[in-house]
Amino acid sequence: MNKAETWDFCAPEYETLAVPVTGPCITKLLEQVSILPVTVSTAQTIKAIDIAGGAGFLSTLLGEAYSKAGLLEKVTILSSDFSPKMVEFTERSFASHNWPSSQFYARVLDATNLVDVSSNHFTHAFCTFGLMMIPDASKALNEMLRVLQPSGTVAITTWQKVGWVPIVSECIARAKMSSTKEENSVP
Repeated sequence: MNKAETWDFCAPEYETLAVPVTGPCITKLLEQVSILPVTVSTAQTIKAIDIAGGAGFLSTLLGEAYSKAGLLEKVTILSSDFSPKMVEFTERSFASHNWPSSQFYARVLDATNLVDVSSNHFTHAFCTFGLMMIPDASKALNEMLRVLQPSGTVAITTWQKVGWVPIVSECIARAKMSSTKEENSVP
């Protein structure tokens, strides 16, 4: 099972299991780059890309904050992930808020090769708890810098140590194999 398939398998439970742990850190990150809280007097006009955006927590948080302040027109965000299922969850979240698809959109993208993403386009590039999962992190960072406008903001969160990642990946792979065997068994 490749990594995209692993994350596809995790997608249905991601918000329930991961967001309670990562959500407060992502909120703090947005505060540290002076995006949150959003008020009429402090709101920046942002065009952001969220690399390895998972199920779209950061993107949705931005949308909700700008929407609550009545300033939705000031934010455009591309949430990207290499897992098609994660992108589907993000798209459903955006649709459930009735946000314009011209401002809130999600795409399946490889963080190390942001195909069809223009250079110098975004004011902000985010990668929350994803960089340490990317096999060639420096290539992903170079791509983030390429698509960022001059004097734009890069904001990243990561775990200090990721020794648990291979163990969790193996458990997920085994669970997936087990559930596939059960589905294919003849009663």
